[in-house]
Amino acid sequence: MKKAQTQQVFIYIMVILVVGAILLLGYKSINDIMNKSCAVDEATFKNDFSQLLERNSGYGDIYRTPLGVPCDVDAICFVNKTVTNPETKITNPLILQSYQAGAKDNVFVVKGTTIKPLLTKDNLEVKDQFFCVNNTAGKFSIVLEGIGKGIVQVSKS
Repeated sequence: MKKAQTQQVFIYIMVILVVGAILLLGYKSINDIMNKSCAVDEATFKNDFSQLLERNSGYGDIYRTPLGVPCDVDAICFVNKTVTNPETKITNPLILQSYQAGAKDNVFVVKGTTIKPLLTKDNLEVKDQFFCVNNTAGKFSIVLEGIGKGIVQVSKS
């Protein structure tokens, strides 16, 4: 009887190890899929926003519809290519540091405490030279206005 009980204990241990391994691998796989999904969302947003700038670059074109937010993005920030008095205009220290270092990026996304450059657009002019728009119910509300010569001015909605 003892031999049968010992075998049964080993069977339970093996079942626990196999189930644990399956759960661990399943969690890892689902987490990888979610991360790839967020990367795809960000790439799609980047592409859609670039196309939106191109479509609304004619003089007098105005676009006011809110933009969908990519996964986990808290805010989107815009900075002009040239900013007078950047220390007083650019309120985000990481974006200010990037600007002062000579980075050419002018569209950034904020995810928690991380700031990531999203786009570098030469035809984008930022009203008020710098601003951020927070994620409100999964949307960013901005106004894009064509001001001539293929340049689009972005401002808060």
